Amino acid sequence: MGFPVKWHKWVYGILSFARSSVLVNGSPTFEFQFHKGMRQGDPLAPLLFIIVMEALSVMFNKATEAGVIHGVEMGNDRLSLSHMLYVDDCVILGEWVEDNLINVARVLHIFNLCSGLNIHLGKSNLYGIGICDAEISNMAARINCGASSFPSNRLGIPIGANMNRFVNWNFLFDIFEARLARWKAISLYMAVADLGVLQRVKGEIGDGREIRFWLDSWISNDPLKVWFHTLFRLDKQKKVVVADFFDNATGRFNGPGYWANMAASMVEQSERDELFRLLQNVTLHERKDNWMWVGGKDKTFTMRAMKGLMISDRDFSDRYVFDWCKWVSNKCNIFVWRGIMERIPTMSALQTRNYMFGDPRCVLCWEESETAQHIFCECGVAAEVWQAVKEWCRTTPFMVFEIKDLMEFHE
Repeated sequence: MGFPVKWHKWVYGILSFARSSVLVNGSPTFEFQFHKGMRQGDPLAPLLFIIVMEALSVMFNKATEAGVIHGVEMGNDRLSLSHMLYVDDCVILGEWVEDNLINVARVLHIFNLCSGLNIHLGKSNLYGIGICDAEISNMAARINCGASSFPSNRLGIPIGANMNRFVNWNFLFDIFEARLARWKAISLYMAVADLGVLQRVKGEIGDGREIRFWLDSWISNDPLKVWFHTLFRLDKQKKVVVADFFDNATGRFNGPGYWANMAASMVEQSERDELFRLLQNVTLHERKDNWMWVGGKDKTFTMRAMKGLMISDRDFSDRYVFDWCKWVSNKCNIFVWRGIMERIPTMSALQTRNYMFGDPRCVLCWEESETAQHIFCECGVAAEVWQAVKEWCRTTPFMVFEIKDLMEFHE
């Protein structure tokens, strides 16, 4: 394909002198040398793969030009489309003719002989448009590949389905729900843990298979590990659920196996007695466990109650409420609002985000750090600008000490 000899040596050196080992029970074995192929994750792999697949594409183009393979003609120019490649997937298009299909299989066999890459026809499927299933099965048997029909999935997307129907988009909703579920399980748990929301969620015992015995609040407003920290420290299974400590035969809580032995200290025995007294009237039921929100007046979780919890410890006594001006564009309102909040990308603001662009001083006066407060109010050039605005508008003299003063002046 026209690559120089030096490039060939580079690739040969990478493939020939690489060494690796296998982890067996976490311990690496002796190193061995590769003689062909590449390791998983090798950055050279996609480049070499593209080169090889380019050869396959050229072979199909040559076969189409020679009239051996007849692709699908499209458009006014009758463009012939014989194949489409995407990463390691290949879609071959053509007329429904037996000789055409056999010639495609021959091209793939030649590609196997030239490159050493075997095309697994058993994992390939043959589709026919406007063809009965029996004929598709007979034609697939000629080249030993699978037979399928539309609608089908291609890279996770349904092909041949009526996408005007809402039901055919369910696959997309399922993907998003699965990914969001994993994201919520990780991110939401971290968020509620920081906000103390877990202390405001209490479990209502059902079958005891979802509520954790030590870590969740269920028999009191606090987890049992808070009140019985000695027993919690001794228990090796910290995440055990309530049902694991309940004996269905006796209808009472027995706890872990080591509780049957004599306590090692008076503190441990005291906590055992107190815990048994607390659990003596607790029984399990056939229904599932339920969760209650105890952070509000009722037991129903609402976003309003959640918001109140998030801002309950904040002080808004000095909060400035920005009133949008209706006779200027939204762009101006947003810019001034960002200036009040110090959200304009000044040199000082960029430095707080670890972006360094040289001298942080104001480029107008070269005296102070460039902040939104300095540019609009403290800079000498800004004072001259406001003086010019006063003369142009013929207003009374005014002084600007903060950006908020500009919002009050126009009124």
